[in-house]
Amino acid sequence: MQSILGDEGLPPVMLAATGGGRNTWLVGDEREVIAVDPVADPDEVLDVVDGRRVVAVVCTTDPHGNAAVATLGERTGAPVWATPHVGQEFTVGAVTLQVMQPPNGHRGVWLYSPTLGCVFTGDAPTDGGLGLPPETIIYPGHGG
Repeated sequence: MQSILGDEGLPPVMLAATGGGRNTWLVGDEREVIAVDPVADPDEVLDVVDGRRVVAVVCTTDPHGNAAVATLGERTGAPVWATPHVGQEFTVGAVTLQVMQPPNGHRGVWLYSPTLGCVFTGDAPTDGGLGLPPETIIYPGHGG
């Protein structure tokens, strides 16, 4: 587990797992989280969830029936959003994730948090620019 933001307590963004070179992110607080792109082993993700309530499982790109995504939803009782719609919002604690279309025409979506000043880009490339404030932190679906 890699803590990304915050100095005290649980950070609002955590790298939960990197199964198969794909990043699974958790966004939330000490009570509840949203799992972003949870394509890694659900047991690894749940170890980092550590008893917090998973309020949603959200994918930036359709996981094409990835069993890990469905299993995490089933084991936590959280709704699974395999293909969220542009304009949709997900809230956990004081954090809102806004679903937006990447400016480069990629078939997936980005999840942008103005509260945290970050964007979860999934598989979408960012080489065409973000179209977001320049200080926006990028959390990619692959690598670091």
